[in-house]
Order: sequence, then structure tokens, then C-alpha cells
Amino acid sequence: MRQHLTSTLFVVAVALLIILSIPSSTGAQTAGVTTLISVSSAEAQGNNDSLEGEVSPDGLYVAFSSDATNLVPNDTNAQKDVFLRNRPTGTTVLISASTTGGTSNGLSQNPSVSERGGFVVFESSATNLVASDGNAATTDIFRRNVGTGQTELISVSSAEVQGDGESNNPHISPDGRYVVFESSASNLVPNDTNSRQDVFLRDTVAGTTELISFNATNTGGGNNDSSDARVTPDGRHVVFISFASNIVDGDTTLCGTFSCGDAFVRDRETNTTDRVSLTNTGGQPASTVSHPDISADGRYVVYSTSANNIVTNDNNTSPDVFLYDRTNDSVRRVSVSNTGVEGNDWSVEPVISADGVWIAYKSWASNLVSGDTNAKADIFRVGRTTGVAEIVSVTTTGVLSNDHSEDPSISSNGLRVAFESFATNLAPDTNGVKDVFLRNYGDDAADLTPSITPTSAVSLTATGTATSTPTNTRTPTNTATNTRTPTRTITGTTGTETTPTATATCGTTCPTRTPSSQWLTVTAVSGTLTAIAKGPTIYLPIVSRAP
Repeated sequence: MRQHLTSTLFVVAVALLIILSIPSSTGAQTAGVTTLISVSSAEAQGNNDSLEGEVSPDGLYVAFSSDATNLVPNDTNAQKDVFLRNRPTGTTVLISASTTGGTSNGLSQNPSVSERGGFVVFESSATNLVASDGNAATTDIFRRNVGTGQTELISVSSAEVQGDGESNNPHISPDGRYVVFESSASNLVPNDTNSRQDVFLRDTVAGTTELISFNATNTGGGNNDSSDARVTPDGRHVVFISFASNIVDGDTTLCGTFSCGDAFVRDRETNTTDRVSLTNTGGQPASTVSHPDISADGRYVVYSTSANNIVTNDNNTSPDVFLYDRTNDSVRRVSVSNTGVEGNDWSVEPVISADGVWIAYKSWASNLVSGDTNAKADIFRVGRTTGVAEIVSVTTTGVLSNDHSEDPSISSNGLRVAFESFATNLAPDTNGVKDVFLRNYGDDAADLTPSITPTSAVSLTATGTATSTPTNTRTPTNTATNTRTPTRTITGTTGTETTPTATATCGTTCPTRTPSSQWLTVTAVSGTLTAIAKGPTIYLPIVSRAP
């Protein structure tokens, strides 16, 4: 009898241990779907680590780097490469390739992707991605046009001279026009004599490169290193980190014997720079700040710091995530629980959605939401206005991850968050390596075919070099789909085309707009545009867009 009881108790104990070892679900969670991103077009899981997942502004594409050799055919270069996952089509393509399609002969990483996956920028030590790469194995910044397959060098001067130092950490604007990056090169702009790493902006339309990390008098670069730049969609505002003490006047805080790293915003329209890592009383932070990001309108900036004087009652001795509002110079801590309790461990790596509504970050804290019992670093998402946080790095059914997650990236509307993780239970995952995942709170179908009804009248003027006779139905040569509801007539000298919502004169010839090589300059539209179907890929370079 005692032996039977002992056996029964043993079975119960084992069962309890098994139950306790299974990660539990957290408290209230927004419904979402978690998918594995770092797979091949045939859904084969990567055979080596994948990381640095960067979701496109629309949330439909994810760029990432990987040491895997089985994500695309013929990946035999034994180098870390950059890839792009097209979520609507379920395809994965190699990005860090030459214009002729050859694989790189050096390491490629740190991608950033534009709207609709049109352009991807990345850093690479490869020397064979462009024909004119003559600065040996120096790490450069490249931009890949996904539609045309063209790879171009970005870390060059306005005169197209290659940088004579390392360039890293690029970030691209949603339209693919602006690229910001950090570089120790001294020849990208005139009179760069500070012998420090600076932040630069490349305008790919104007073909110009300019210094961003100016000193307070706009006469040169800062007196210490600058890095971690992010640019707003219009290219006006750039947020970055700098250890220089002369970016603004009155920067006197020391971290040891050097100036602390601060967050700054450069306004390219007014040629002014503001420090945004300030306390609620306008004072200087007691420690270095890192990992800045900025909303599309330049109003909100997020960053992390272990400084305990940004807000009152910061007693957790851990880095926290803060939100700075540039309109009223206010700052608040966002890495707190839904009841306002400060996190009991580190919170870092914040990103903010373009609309400024959502903030995602990484945290080891276990008290930000109820039921966080996995003792792992998780990805959180918090609403700026609600202050309500939830864990992003969970399964589709809300079960906690069984390993650490980090490096979040967020879409423009905050409905998609990409991240990397060693967890094996977030999605079907049997490869035993780090992977890139995406948590989707949105509706992909709605984003693929939005309906747009402008309220103002506009007229259209097309410019380009190709010619053709307009017809009523056009079949583009790429994967984009044109859906038009004819309501107006466009008249050109070579014929009449029925098309929606506009009347435009073509001039002597009406252009054929080949999606991979031509563009339109929109100046006005008259009539009512009833709908536009946006295909999953847009390859058109945008030259100008008038209101």
C-alpha cells in the first residue's frame, strides 16, 4: 500500500514539474499571429543564425542578416548575407549581391528597408558588389534596388568619391531617397578635420552627401564620435547619439573623464541641432543614453539610459526607456507596468512607430505585465497614450517564449513588430539557432488593397523619356497590379485614354511608364479618385511629389 502511494506521489510530482516547465500565457494580450521569417522561399528553416530583422514601414517585408546557407540557392560565399522576406508572396531573396547577381565576397549586415520593400540598405566589407569599389575591404554602405536588381554605393561624397574610412549602421527613409549612416571617413564632406566618427546623410535623388553631426557653430563636426542615426520620412529630422561636448552649448556632463553620450535631433531645414536627452526640469542626464528613434513628424524621440535623474523616483538602478516630446520639452518613462511601477530589470533598445502611437523595446523585467514568468528577455509593446504594455515575443496563442528575444523593429502603424530570438516555441522551429520572427496585429489584405478617396481636386502631368500610344488597359511588367475605375478621359496628341479621375495633356507624345525604369511627377489631379490597388511590390523611383 505504501509502495503504491509512493509511486502515485512520484507520478504526480513529475507531472507537476512538466507543467511548471511549460511557459505560461501572460495577462491580457492583443490578438496577433507570430511567424518565423528567416526561412527560404520553400519554407526551409535557416541552418545558421539569423538576426537584425528590420520590418518595412508597411509591415509587409522584413530584411535581415543571416549566416545560413540554405535560404536562397547557390549561397556558397561562406559569409553573413542580407536577405529580404516578402511576406505576401512568401518568397526570400538575396539582397547583398552585385548588380550582375554575384554573391558578395565579404560580410554584409545591418539592413534597413523602405516602403513596399523597394530598397534595402546595408553595410558590407565586400569589394565586388559594385564595379567601382576601390577602397579595399573597408566597410561601405550599399543600397539595393529590389525591382531592378541594381546595387549602388552610398557612402560616397557628393563628387562620388569613396569614403576613406569605415561606414556603418545605415537607415533608409520610407521612399528610399534618404540614407543616414555613421562613418570615420574624412573625405565625404569638405573640411572634415575632426578625426572622429560622424553622422552623414546621402540624398540619392540629388546625389549629395552632407554632414549631420555638426558642432554648435555649424563650422565642422563634433569633437567626439557620433552614431546611431535615424531619419524621418521627409528627410528633415535626423536623431543621433554623440559623445561630443560641442554639439550644443552647455553640454558639461561627464561619464568618467569623457562627455556622456547624448541624443540630438538635427533639423536640416533650419540647420539647428537640439539635445533631447534632458531631464523633466531641463537638466543633463547623469549617464549616457543610447538607441534613439524618432516619429515621422519629428515630435517624439525614444531612447534608453541608466541615468536616474531623467524623471523623479527612478530607483531601480537599471536602464529604462524614455519618451521625449519635442513640442513641450517633456519626458516620461515608458518602461513601467500598467499600474506605473518601474521595471525590476533592464529595459533597452526602444523603437517608435512612425505615427508615434506605439513603442516597442526589450526588457528583462518580470513585473511589467502580469504572468511574466519565463525569466527571459522579452519584447514589449506599449501604447503612448494608454500606457498599457503587452509582450510581443509570444506564440500566436499567447504562450511566453522559452528563450531570450531582442532587437525589435516596428512598422509605421505599430501593428507589426519584428525581432530575433533563440526561442524554439514561438512558431514551428526545429533548427536550434537564432531566428527572426514577426508578430502581426494587423490585416495584410487591407494593407495590400487600400481604398483612397482624395477630397481635393488635383491635375496630373506626366514626365519621362519613353513614348507610347495610351491604351485603356495596361499590364505592368512587374508584380504590381493596376486597378482603375474609369471616370474621366485623358487626352493626348497621340490618342485618348479612359482612366480614373484626371485630365492631363501628354505633350507631343504620351509616355509608356515601365515600372522598373520610369517615373511620374504628380503636380495635380482633377476629379474623384475612387480606388487605388497597391500591388505587393513598387519599384518606381520617386522623383518628386507635389501636394
